[in-house]
Amino acid sequence: MFFIVATCPFCNIRGKHRGIGINQRFTTGLDKVSIIVRCFACNKDFLATTSYPRDDEDYKQIKHYFNTPTSEVVYPDKVFNIFPKPEFYIHSSFPDDIKELIHEIYTTKSPKVAVMCARAILDYTLKNLGIRNDNKNLYDRIQDAYNQEIITKPVAEWAHIIRKFGNFAIHELKATEKEVDEVKEFIKIFLDLVYRIPYEINKFKS
Repeated sequence: MFFIVATCPFCNIRGKHRGIGINQRFTTGLDKVSIIVRCFACNKDFLATTSYPRDDEDYKQIKHYFNTPTSEVVYPDKVFNIFPKPEFYIHSSFPDDIKELIHEIYTTKSPKVAVMCARAILDYTLKNLGIRNDNKNLYDRIQDAYNQEIITKPVAEWAHIIRKFGNFAIHELKATEKEVDEVKEFIKIFLDLVYRIPYEINKFKS
C-alpha cells in the first residue's frame, strides 16, 4: 500500500493519506507519475504528481507498493506536487500583515523561513493585544499575556515552544519540516482564539 503525508487541499487536515490509483506516462526520458490520493479525514480525492527516470529506485518502489497490499510505504509531500493546491487558513478577521506572513509560511520551500514567519506572527499579535513594552522580549510578552489572562496556560506553553523554534531558526538558520507542521497548527489555533472567535461572537451578538 502507498501512503503520502500531506495536507488535504479540501479539509486542510494533514496526515497519512492512502494512494488509491496510479497512472504513468513516459515522456522525454522521464515517467510522469500521477497518484490519486484519498483523504483519511474527509474522504475526498486529490492528485499527487511527480516525475522520475524510469530506472529510478524511488519510482520502482512506488510501483511495487501499489501492487503489494500486505506492506506499505509512506512518502512526504515534498516529493510531489499536490492538486488542487491547498488553500491557506486565512480568516477575514486576521490583519493584512498576518495574512501575508501566513501566505509565506505555506508557500516557502524553506522550513526556517516558515518558522521565522510563525514567530513573527506570534510577536506581532501579542503587541496587537496591547503587550507592547519595547523593553521586553517575546518571552516576557507571552508571560504577560498569560498573567493578564489573555491566553491560557496551555496556549502560553505552546507559544514558548514556537518562540524557541523561531529563535533557533533566526540564530542558527535551521528548522525541520516537523517544526513547520507544528507552527502551522499553532498559528491556526492561536489566531482563531485571538481574532476569529471574538469576531464570530461579536457578529452573532450584533
